[in-house]
Amino acid sequence: MRPMDFSKRKNAFPSYLIFLSMLLFLCSCAGSSAFKRGKKLETLKNYDEALQSFEQALKNDPRNHEYRLYYERARFEAAIAHFDQGRRLREAGNLEESLAEFQRASAIDPSNSLAAQEVRSVQKMIQDRQKVQEAEKKKLGEIVEKNKVNGTREILNPTLTTSINLKLTKDLKTAYETIGKLGGINVIFDSDLGQKLQTQTPLELNSVTIIEALDLLALQTKTYWTAVNKNTILVATDNQQTRQLYEEQIIKTFYLGNSLAATDLAETITMLRARHTRQNCHGGKSFAVHR
Repeated sequence: MRPMDFSKRKNAFPSYLIFLSMLLFLCSCAGSSAFKRGKKLETLKNYDEALQSFEQALKNDPRNHEYRLYYERARFEAAIAHFDQGRRLREAGNLEESLAEFQRASAIDPSNSLAAQEVRSVQKMIQDRQKVQEAEKKKLGEIVEKNKVNGTREILNPTLTTSINLKLTKDLKTAYETIGKLGGINVIFDSDLGQKLQTQTPLELNSVTIIEALDLLALQTKTYWTAVNKNTILVATDNQQTRQLYEEQIIKTFYLGNSLAATDLAETITMLRARHTRQNCHGGKSFAVHR
């Protein structure tokens, strides 16, 4: 039996060699294919996917020094790419997206101390910004509460109460400002109106009050106005989104009476301008104030 067993194992040995050779060949082919794909992606500066391909090639052939070299280089380039993108986003004010890029750079290359430093720095910037916003919100709430009056658009109190006859021939902005001046009303325009403010708006009004004139102008131009306080209105494009924004988020909490102190007004304008600057980075609403 022993000679027979030895003979069988001896005859099977070439089969084992063939099997191992085929296995090594397949691994080599897989590694070579992933390596070639990685080089192509690296040429296209797609460092993230190139890194994945080189990692796969190295996994299939761990002793291949060329694969290791390309893998380390792609890892370095990918980390740098995310680091640079993080800086650009930070400079643009997109702190959350910037933080994600720095975190990605640090994860790819943990030895990159600059990336780890930027992660901590941007996290602090986000925390500081949140503190400022909370302080502004609290201060604005105090101002609003101190000067709050009840009502909606009925709080508007034009200085001219008699009927007027008016022929408007210029642009939308001028039309609203003309009616506003007649009634002693300040006009705030939503910046989303954009070029629409320059649209010619011919309109003839006879025997109407200031509020009726505003309503007719809004109807004619598909705009929307609402009272901010007794002598100020805000004008915006008339759509559901705009109405919801101003009626629910601003107007319901921002009725400022005529008794608003000069210091409160200055603080309010400063905070709104600061919000405008930040929100513009994310497509937020902004204001233009005309007196």
